[in-house]
Amino acid sequence: MNQLSGPNTPWMKYAEPEPAPVNEADLDVMMIVRLIRRRKRLILGVTVLLSLLALPMIMQIKPVYQAEARFMIQPVLSIDPSQTENPLAPGDEMERLGAHSLAETVVADLGLAERPEFNSELVPDSAMTKFADSVKAFFAGGEEASDDLSTDPNAQILQAFYSKLSVGAQAGSILKVGFTSQDPQLAADVPNKMIENYISQRTRERDDRLNDALTLLQARITDQRGRVDKADADVQKFQEAERASGAGGDVLAFHSRLDQLNGQLADLQNRRTDLRATIATVDAALYDNGPAPLSETPVLADLRKSLQVQSSELRRLTAMFGDAYGGVQAQRARVEEIENSINRELTGWAASMQAQLTHLEEEEASLTATRASVQDQIARLSLSGLQLASLTRQAATQSELLDSYEKTKRDYEAVGAQPPFTIEILAPATVPLWPEGRGKKVALAIAIVVSVMAGLTLAGLVELSDRTVRSAQQLPPEARLLPLGMLPKSKWRGRAQRHAPTDSRLLIALRGVMLAMTNAHGGSLPHCLMVTSVQPGDGARFVARAMASELMAGGQNVLLVDTLPGKRRVKAAPAGLAEYLRNEGRLTDLITRDEVSGLRVLERGNGMLMPLRDSARIDGILDHARILGLSVIFVCPPVLGSAATQQIATAARSVLLVLGWGKTPLDRVALAAEKLRNGRSERVMTVLNGVNPKAHALYSFRDAAAFPEWSKSDAW
Repeated sequence: MNQLSGPNTPWMKYAEPEPAPVNEADLDVMMIVRLIRRRKRLILGVTVLLSLLALPMIMQIKPVYQAEARFMIQPVLSIDPSQTENPLAPGDEMERLGAHSLAETVVADLGLAERPEFNSELVPDSAMTKFADSVKAFFAGGEEASDDLSTDPNAQILQAFYSKLSVGAQAGSILKVGFTSQDPQLAADVPNKMIENYISQRTRERDDRLNDALTLLQARITDQRGRVDKADADVQKFQEAERASGAGGDVLAFHSRLDQLNGQLADLQNRRTDLRATIATVDAALYDNGPAPLSETPVLADLRKSLQVQSSELRRLTAMFGDAYGGVQAQRARVEEIENSINRELTGWAASMQAQLTHLEEEEASLTATRASVQDQIARLSLSGLQLASLTRQAATQSELLDSYEKTKRDYEAVGAQPPFTIEILAPATVPLWPEGRGKKVALAIAIVVSVMAGLTLAGLVELSDRTVRSAQQLPPEARLLPLGMLPKSKWRGRAQRHAPTDSRLLIALRGVMLAMTNAHGGSLPHCLMVTSVQPGDGARFVARAMASELMAGGQNVLLVDTLPGKRRVKAAPAGLAEYLRNEGRLTDLITRDEVSGLRVLERGNGMLMPLRDSARIDGILDHARILGLSVIFVCPPVLGSAATQQIATAARSVLLVLGWGKTPLDRVALAAEKLRNGRSERVMTVLNGVNPKAHALYSFRDAAAFPEWSKSDAW
């Protein structure tokens, strides 16, 4: 029977989950810790330096005490109920409390000019003070302040006084005065003294203003009293002049007479109008045979009745007998007689009425003249009355103005009898028991904390400005570099010591680099290798000699071609590459061999190196090494400053670019790699030299633990 799974095989097996990816934007707390550990010397130095600089100023700190007095200020109730209460403005009172005159009186009363706290001339110059002044001058840029206050001791005292004084206001009309001093008793005395002087000064100023106002009012009252007396005299003089001229009279009687005359004239005018109307109707009746006039006389009325009867009889007889009848003629004669009588009566009546009209007109003219005389008399009396009224009104106005001045004077005198305001001390200033602010220990702790923060900030700025290579992880991918590993910093010098490196850490790292180089070249080391750097001092010679020594220790013969100048100039250096390029010697004679290690070395030689027009001279060295079965290692100058290095890189099979740990700028690596490739497809190998293992372990790179601690006995 087939078994799906054996007894030792689990029923189902799942793959382990992949670890969660790390987001670069996440805050790495350990990164900050590593930064502190890397830059601990810088941070510690900045902290100590700034703390020492702040120490003199901290030692100058003296304990200060602060006291405060609170009081309420309100206006005095007015004795006049018609006047409303005028509240005091807290802002104005604060300005009065901070006035220079009040400060000067307090300084003089308490003798603050004799205290070193306010008078800098009384402070002895100690060594600490001089040092503190020098530190302040250093931070101020060495410029001495040229202030006019430095030449005026009183101004300095007032400035020191105001720097310790505080005046404020709370809700409503509550004011507070605070003072800070090194003497607790003085801190309490100054607010109380300021309130006392403030009250006396306000009272004195109010009294001075009142006295000035009363003096001015008294002068105006005297002048105004003279004006009132003159106005009264003018009124009395005018009245006496009117009585002496006899022009006086009863104006009302004249007005009554004028009304009577106006009534009579109106009656005459009405009668005259009626007469004219009656005369017109009479004339119409006489000449136009019009209707009977209004209000005829009894005679006319009787005649008209008789005329009406006779006319009616005439019409009857005419109708019965005709016009030729004698009785009709007689009757017509009687009718005409009556009509003539009516005309005669109307004519006489019109004449009498015309006479009446003439009399009325004469009477109207007489009344009109009388009325004009009365009107003239009234006008004269009215003008005198107006002049008298004007003089009386002017006298009353001057008298009222005098009364107002006297009332104002009485009000000012009443105000002077009262205090300028009502003040209530809510909390007088008392002697403080504890100093204000922070002591020297707290100030020192704050200075240390600030110094540490400054050190951390400076360390962060240094880290941000560090653009050197410290790990293969930083190499730009577009440069197509092949990192082989890292070599730690070592005291071994290949030129001074002819034996192989004995530093176990360097040996293990060097063997790892060579193993990576072997894997990169298909399992065998290149027979021609050029070692160069980006800039001088990166350790290209050190890496080349270390690799050459390791190869010689492994049984492989090596020819080291050193094209770099020596660090120490000697007058007679061994002949080498310079002489070979100038055809001044054979290659076999110029190559030296170390008797201990057997390493063959072609030194740089003496003089200038001839420029390489082509690769023939380099090919000669390679052919010579190939005949002798030697691996060639070229040590060349930095590639960015040498064209010959690029030509040797073309002739060499492999190129190793040495990067100085913490020395080589990162922005130059890609440019150096591009020059070394020179169109070739293979990548340029790199090795990071001079790594500080302890410092490198403090970075957050993946290869931070590339140099673990081990004992020498475990090294293999």
